[in-house]
Amino acid sequence: MFSWVRQEQGGRSRDGEMYQTVTEGLQALYAKKLLPLEDAYLFHDFHSPALEAADFQSKPMVLLVGQYSTGKTTFISTPLIFPAACRCRGDGHPPVPQQEHGYLLEQDFPGMRIGPEPTTDGFIAVMYGDNEGIVPGNALVVDPKKPFRKLNVFGNSFLNRFICSQMPNQVLQSISIIDTPGILSGEKQRISRGRCWFACQGPQRSKVTVLTHAGVGGCCRSGSEGRRTSLQQENRYDFAEVLRWFGERVDRIILLFDAHKLDISDEFSEAIKAFKGQDDKIRVVLNKADQVGAGRRRSSSRRHSADLWPPCAQVDTQQLMRVYGALMWSLGKVINTPEVVRVYLGSFWAKPLQNTENRRLFEAESQDLFRDIQSLPRNAALRKLNDLIKRARLAKVHAYIVSYLKKEMPSLFGREKKKEELLMRLPEIYTILQREHHISPGDFPNVSKMQVGQQTRRGARKQQVTCSFCPPQDMLQHYDFSKFPSLKMKLIESVDKMLATKIAVLMAMIREEESKLPPPMVSGGAFEGSQDGPFRHGYGEGISAGADVEDWIVSQDKHRYDEIFYTLMPVNGKITGVNAKKEMSTSRLPNSVLGKIWKLADCDCDGMLDDEEFALAQYLIKIKLEGYELPAELPAHLVPPAHRKDRP
Repeated sequence: MFSWVRQEQGGRSRDGEMYQTVTEGLQALYAKKLLPLEDAYLFHDFHSPALEAADFQSKPMVLLVGQYSTGKTTFISTPLIFPAACRCRGDGHPPVPQQEHGYLLEQDFPGMRIGPEPTTDGFIAVMYGDNEGIVPGNALVVDPKKPFRKLNVFGNSFLNRFICSQMPNQVLQSISIIDTPGILSGEKQRISRGRCWFACQGPQRSKVTVLTHAGVGGCCRSGSEGRRTSLQQENRYDFAEVLRWFGERVDRIILLFDAHKLDISDEFSEAIKAFKGQDDKIRVVLNKADQVGAGRRRSSSRRHSADLWPPCAQVDTQQLMRVYGALMWSLGKVINTPEVVRVYLGSFWAKPLQNTENRRLFEAESQDLFRDIQSLPRNAALRKLNDLIKRARLAKVHAYIVSYLKKEMPSLFGREKKKEELLMRLPEIYTILQREHHISPGDFPNVSKMQVGQQTRRGARKQQVTCSFCPPQDMLQHYDFSKFPSLKMKLIESVDKMLATKIAVLMAMIREEESKLPPPMVSGGAFEGSQDGPFRHGYGEGISAGADVEDWIVSQDKHRYDEIFYTLMPVNGKITGVNAKKEMSTSRLPNSVLGKIWKLADCDCDGMLDDEEFALAQYLIKIKLEGYELPAELPAHLVPPAHRKDRP
């Protein structure tokens, strides 16, 4: 976050260490305190690769994930649309689509493809560049200025489907966006996306055992029957494991759903589960909500040229609520958290709504999503600090586990038998370490992933068959526990000291930097049109209504308010607070709200209301009952004409 913002000289000095920025401090603490612990106990082989300078200095990243044709690429850039005046050409042929600006960037990016069929067949990192162009994956992972160097572990199978799309765009000066392939279902998802399988012979030679991978469940095993004869590896990569890698490093994960395709397939569920532990980053978008209707449904997205005919069903609020409920029910079975995930409803593209019945709802939802994305640069340093703390806690636990396995191994004989016993006792070992070192259960890695994954490889090990797709965290079976390092309390104490003192210094630096130089907000593209002019959210509504007209807007209904005013027996043209309270209480608003309205309406602060002040109070009550918020101070355009001379 603050790495690209110019800072004042001087920095902070603690124990001989001087940091000019928060980013520099994070990088230094990791290299000096945490990295030695990770190297000593093989943390990078089991959990996550080592962090580099680019991981700390990179801009905030947004990851878009969803099934095919849910509008991921359209959300970023430009769709194909039909002119409103030309639904068809009149000769029985489909209309010719026209290209206009899209949604977030309002600009095409190199390498993009849009269509109703699965189009985006690889990962695209959309980043800022002075010139438009595409950087292939193999060249991208050797660039030390980009945070993708560690992706080389997924090999050419992935790198051939990974590119960086660079372009000069104002939005990309603050954030980067990762577009992903649409998730398919069944065997289609397994083609070129992270599956390894063995052909079985003998009694079951006609059967092919397909094994899911993604870092969960088993891998590299055949059924109980049949003999494994060969390992057939096609040009594939581990799709869910790649998503997990990105999920650990991005600032926001946006899951897009089509309002007409709410089912979560096993493959999509597997992809979502890859984000386990990153629940605070996940946001859900229910796209194309303006198309929900009771009539005939089109089979493909209206955003593409295959969508030939105008919609025959209008938005129905009742059905939209059913769709929302169905989505929440489906998510509840996949995202296993007690908190309710935030879902944004709307039509996230720059074209007319199919129906305006829920226009205000969709606009409010889009503005909430905009504000969430705009806040990423402001919270980027805090997010990196939080991720470093989580990584440090996991590294400590990993060190305790590895050193315990080393301590339990015999000196000479029976090592293999003891190793198998320790693997079976891994849940019990977790409990022992939890009590001994006072560690929270949530800090331990998934025991089934570290234990079950090992057992499934025993047959493969005996037959000298290995699988290059197996993730590192499932390879504990292949290590010699007797060669693990013993517990080095000096490294543990160094990390504990970092968590206890150094992190607090960086937290103070974050607040200090924000006060001296506020971080930049995301601007440009769709964010620009949502902030200024008469089309910004809430313009001309609620408290801002009448701001651009000369007449006092309250005067439109003042004759009705005057009728009520004179029934309250005014004295010298004013009513007392007692009489005003009786009338204002009929609105059934809480006393706290009515008290705020009274304070805003009593312009001369004399404890009484004249006819204009009473009309203003009634108008503010009306605004509140319509669902709008009240201001902290009365805007100038709402001040009664008779009291404007008293205002500065």
